[in-house]
Amino acid sequence: MHIIFLLFFSSFLWSGEKSFITPEEYGKMLYRNPRGIGCHLCHGLNGDGKILGNYTTKRGKVKKLKIP
Repeated sequence: MHIIFLLFFSSFLWSGEKSFITPEEYGKMLYRNPRGIGCHLCHGLNGDGKILGNYTTKRGKVKKLKIP
């Protein structure tokens, strides 16, 4: 039984396939949902930025705070 397991396991290791997920897919997964809080919440779904809020300057001018 041990020999069959070792043969199966060794064939799995040297099958030629490095990973089941591409680096692009992994990056997208991290951007969208690392532990429930993704980068997309502040930076937008496509990374083009998002307005976080508004603030008033000392001179009374209202400006938007945009996260790039």
